[in-house]
Parts: sequence; structure tokens; C-alpha cells
Amino acid sequence: MLLFAALLFTDLTVKSLFEDSSRAYCNPDGPWGWRLGIGMMTVLVIFALAGLVTAFVRNRSMSSRIVLIVILAGGTGNLLDRALLGCVRDYTIVPWFPAFNLADIMITAGAVLALCFAGVRRSDGHV
Repeated sequence: MLLFAALLFTDLTVKSLFEDSSRAYCNPDGPWGWRLGIGMMTVLVIFALAGLVTAFVRNRSMSSRIVLIVILAGGTGNLLDRALLGCVRDYTIVPWFPAFNLADIMITAGAVLALCFAGVRRSDGHV
């Protein structure tokens, strides 16, 4: 849980540092610019986080738990933004790519690691 708290704190701190910056963008949309509305996105995120918590509780593999913690921290950071601000604070803007933030990087990196670990599972089901 210390890793979760540290990652969440880092995400929220970085977002607050960019808040007054010209690079800050209050993104009401979902990932990749999906326009699902704040209510639908919040519901989807809550269900996804509940699924991740369930997977975390059931999984005994340390590497899998770390991956789940990284994804949970990113998802929770963005969920807090949606709940408190009505949007997600993005600050990294690349002309050819949707705006994103550290939480998005955690979610994406965790998902990629989960896929990598899924490919290297031993016959007993552990990484």
C-alpha cells in the first residue's frame, strides 16, 4: 500500500504543479479522446478499479500485485480528478497524440507489463 500511496501522491502533486501552466488542460473526455461524458466515464472507471482491486486480492504473485498497484494508482488519480474537478488534468501535449498525464502513463505501463507477464507465466500459474 505504500507504493500505491507514493504513486498516487506523485501523480496528484505533478498535476498540481502544472495547474497554472499554459500546458495544463482540463480534459472532460475519456482516454484517447473518447467522448463518453463525465458520468459514463466515472462509472466505467469505478467498475474497472473494482475489478483491479478484486484481482489484487485474489492474486498472490508479487509482480502481478505491483502491476495492479501501478494501474490502480493511475486510475485512482484520474478518478479523483473527475470526481473533484469534473475533468482529468492533462499537461503533456504532443501535436500528434492525445493529451495525457502521469496517471495515464502508469495505467498504460501497467497494462503493457501485465501483458508481458501474462506471456511468461509458468505452468503453476505464477510469474
